[in-house]
Amino acid sequence: MAWLRARPVVVAALIAKVALTMPVIGRYGWHIDELYYAATARHLAWGYVDFPPITPWIARASVALWGDSLVGLRTLSLLAGLGVVVVVVLIVEELGGSRRAQALAAVTVLASSFFLGANILFQPVPFDQLASVLFLYAVTRLLVRQAPREWWWVGASFGLALETKYTIVAIAVGVFIGLIATPARSLLRGWMPWLAGILALAIAAPNLLWQATHHWPTREFIGHQNAEVRHDYTPLHYLWEMPIVVSPVVFVLCVVGFRRLWREPRIRALAIASAVVVLWYIVFGGKSYYPLTVFPVLMAAGVLEVADRALRPWLIALVVGAVIALVGTLPVLTERQMASSKIYKLREDYALELGWPALVRTVAGVYRALPTDERTDAIVYTANYGEAGAIDMWGHRYGLPKPVSGHNTYWFWRPPDRPDATVVAVGFSSSRLATWFTDCQVAAHIRDERGIANQEHGRTVQICRGRRPGVGVPFKHFQ
Repeated sequence: MAWLRARPVVVAALIAKVALTMPVIGRYGWHIDELYYAATARHLAWGYVDFPPITPWIARASVALWGDSLVGLRTLSLLAGLGVVVVVVLIVEELGGSRRAQALAAVTVLASSFFLGANILFQPVPFDQLASVLFLYAVTRLLVRQAPREWWWVGASFGLALETKYTIVAIAVGVFIGLIATPARSLLRGWMPWLAGILALAIAAPNLLWQATHHWPTREFIGHQNAEVRHDYTPLHYLWEMPIVVSPVVFVLCVVGFRRLWREPRIRALAIASAVVVLWYIVFGGKSYYPLTVFPVLMAAGVLEVADRALRPWLIALVVGAVIALVGTLPVLTERQMASSKIYKLREDYALELGWPALVRTVAGVYRALPTDERTDAIVYTANYGEAGAIDMWGHRYGLPKPVSGHNTYWFWRPPDRPDATVVAVGFSSSRLATWFTDCQVAAHIRDERGIANQEHGRTVQICRGRRPGVGVPFKHFQ
């Protein structure tokens, strides 16, 4: 606490982050992904198809504290965001930055659309941001202090990050290349790097064991996801959108920071690591926000360069940029304003937070209309984990059975199949259902009362009978 008391601007930035986020933290409703993460909290394991176990465990902690509270769940994301601010300031301090530089660093993280906007949703991203910046802080300490004992922190933080999101691998590869390519390669001598690697593997071992015993499903998921991302995000799209997502002013400061890191041989490895991460996603495919978890170290170096000679202009530019981007960063508009302004086209997440309770009511109406003898054994089969998560969350209120889905980890939670059961199919196209059943009839359409055309709007709920031979429910799809 004494450390914070000595840095009032940092404290003010933390308070501002809370003040901006908390009034709107539950404004629109559950996001499609949050419904899935809430479901994972009810199925704790050492691994999942599309992410490591840290996020589900945190979701389980939220349930223990606040029940199925969306505000409670998202508050934990906000706490992770506050942690990112503090750790970036610690990096600046480690690099020899003044109190002015530390203050500017806190404001820079606060003003970044990516870091502010990520904390309004519960997802792996905010925890990945915190784990990644902790790893970068550990690497910075190693480079600055040149002390072999710092490898323990590098290994521990890398292992923790591996249990949070696999994207840390790109940063770790970048750091390794940076060490080899600079005088810092001397730090790779001796036993300490090997012991740090063993420590990291020990922390990640439970998840790796789960992957091995489940036939490495994440490898299949990443293959499908990368193919989709490469189709949607060309390298040019990825590069031009990246400055917008992180905030143009912050991006310029990061470029300044890259130059600062490059000019100092002792810490040049961090500049090389940043460049490797950006190139990594050009080669392997990535969305514009994927490399941004390495940007905090660039922010830290950037403020070192400008804080003591141009503090006021940068502060003004950061604040103005943040205000301009605020509507697309936080849900400051009401639902009606958001719908009429079509701001959800700028940030699709907003649209994906609407309509889930109504979807469950629609499915329940179809289910209750089934003849009693069919309803007893009927299967509610959903096309994606959001539909399944919504029914998991609220279906018991309407007497719905547990949903069945083959989407990502829901595949591993499937009950024994019942080939003769009637199926209430949610969200599937008629052409797809025709390959599985001899008789399907549209019973309802999913509609958003505000008319927002999110991915569920207009999809059907169908009653299907006559399962074709050899067809199982669910059908596995990892994507």
